[in-house]
Amino acid sequence: MLAQISPEAWDFAWQLLHPSKSSEVQFFGASTLHVKITKHWNELPYNLYEPLREKLLQALFTHISGPRLILTRLCIAMSSFIIQTITDFWPTAISDLTNAFQPQNIPDASPQQIAHALLELLTVLSEEFQTTHMLQMRVGIIRNALRSSLDLVMELVQSILSKTSAPAELCEMALKCYSSWALLGCSIMEHKSLLLLVFDSVYRDEVSLTALETLSNVANHPDSSKFPSLILEMIEHINKFDSLLDKAVEDEDMDKCNNIYGLIIAVADNHCHLLLDTILDKPEKKEMILKLISFVLRCSSTPGQYPIDEICSEQAFGFWYMLQDAITSSSRGFESLLLVFHPIFQSLLDTYLVKLRYPSDNDYKQWKSEEKESFRCYRQDIGDS
Repeated sequence: MLAQISPEAWDFAWQLLHPSKSSEVQFFGASTLHVKITKHWNELPYNLYEPLREKLLQALFTHISGPRLILTRLCIAMSSFIIQTITDFWPTAISDLTNAFQPQNIPDASPQQIAHALLELLTVLSEEFQTTHMLQMRVGIIRNALRSSLDLVMELVQSILSKTSAPAELCEMALKCYSSWALLGCSIMEHKSLLLLVFDSVYRDEVSLTALETLSNVANHPDSSKFPSLILEMIEHINKFDSLLDKAVEDEDMDKCNNIYGLIIAVADNHCHLLLDTILDKPEKKEMILKLISFVLRCSSTPGQYPIDEICSEQAFGFWYMLQDAITSSSRGFESLLLVFHPIFQSLLDTYLVKLRYPSDNDYKQWKSEEKESFRCYRQDIGDS
């Protein structure tokens, strides 16, 4: 909007944020600040950086107990400010914010509200960095500046997840923060004790889905292959998911099933060669690897008609294709791997012969056109894999 791009917006945004204004007006004020900081930063002289920082901080304190949408938008605005200044004006941004978000500084908010707001700000900061367009050279500099505070952020997340009495809402925000910062680099993998706490969170119903998504993000990270021993330890924990998966199936909780299988396949997909190397080089871990793959086979064998009764089974197509390719291109142990995987592929073939069947004519006539198209593509994927 024209109002947001005008130089005067630096001033009138604060008037719009006054608590006496409606929520819609306050939201527009916070959004205006974000636009100005992100797209019109060059308008602001250096001597106004500190006043702007203080105003943003006070606005966050004021709105901690207010509508969530406004607080989130202010977190985004502050995140943009940090990204603009962390390499020069405000290199200690994250430690300063951690010290500032304390109960004695915000007497009108509860400790839980304060911790939640700080975690949200840190989560949004990483997300904003991932989506902000900037010169490639500057991306690396800012990433390194943020990474320098990774230990501090992980310490905060761990302090929440390690408390069994911590409210579910706060734990969920801590998991989202961990997941968001995992995108910043492989050093997240060095926080093994925290990773184990995330596995513990999988068994807490209120945050289970978020914990599974968080672990999937870790497994999907491009640098995770640099930590094979940790990936193998993750597999050990995943292999204990039998009862968790059984209950999700029994409860017909497709979201939980999808997330469990999503994590399993993320590990198997991204570390396929590690699985094969482990079978060949560490016979004592062979059964552990085969159990993980049996979970993938179970995913492919999800009962019901795709895409009417279930949508889980399609997740596994890519893994089976990758596994076959990895085995056939293996420079060693080809025959040994064939002997190991032949019964698995035979079971998969039997499964697919069932899954590709059409329903009865009467049932098929009742399908929507997009469901028919999904099933056509599904059958094609079976052929390809």
